[in-house]
Amino acid sequence: MPKTTKSKKQLAAENEALRLRLKAAEEALTAVDHAYRTLVESMRDGALTLTAEGVILDANGRIAEMLKTPLDELIGASIAAWLPPDSQALLTAMLNSADTQRREELSIAASDGTTIPVYLSMNRLIAADMTDHVCLIATDLTERKRIEQVMAARRRLLQFAVTHPLQELLQ
Repeated sequence: MPKTTKSKKQLAAENEALRLRLKAAEEALTAVDHAYRTLVESMRDGALTLTAEGVILDANGRIAEMLKTPLDELIGASIAAWLPPDSQALLTAMLNSADTQRREELSIAASDGTTIPVYLSMNRLIAADMTDHVCLIATDLTERKRIEQVMAARRRLLQFAVTHPLQELLQ
C-alpha cells in the first residue's frame, strides 16, 4: 500500500475542520449541561451527588431549602451532618451496598432542628471516572405523613362511632 503524504495546506485544513467539530461538540455539551442543570434545579425533590464516603459534591436548591442550609455550605460537607443517628446507619448501609439502585424511607434533620421524613432514591454512577459516586433524590414526605395521620384519626373516630350507640355519642 503506497504511503500518502499530505501537504501542510491539507494538514492545516484537516486541523481546522477538527477544531470546528470540537467547538460544535463543546457547544452541544454546554447546551445539554445547561438543560440538565435547569431540570435538576426545577425539581420539587432534593438532588445530591455524593462520594462513597458521603461527601456532598453537588446539590440542587431544593435540598438546600429542605435542610434550611445555604447551598454553598452543603458542597464539600458530609451528608451525615443532616442525618439523625438511625438515618446515618441506614444511609451508610445504602452507600456500602453493592446495589446500583436502592430506595429507603428515612429522616433528615434541617439546620433548625426540624426532622423531615424523606423517601431517598440512590443510583450509583457507572461512569468510568466516577465509580465511587452516587446520586440521591430526596422526596419530602411531610405532607403525605400529615395526611396519613388525619386519615388514621378519622378512621378511629369512625370506628368509635360504629361501635357505640348514638345515645352514648351524644352525651
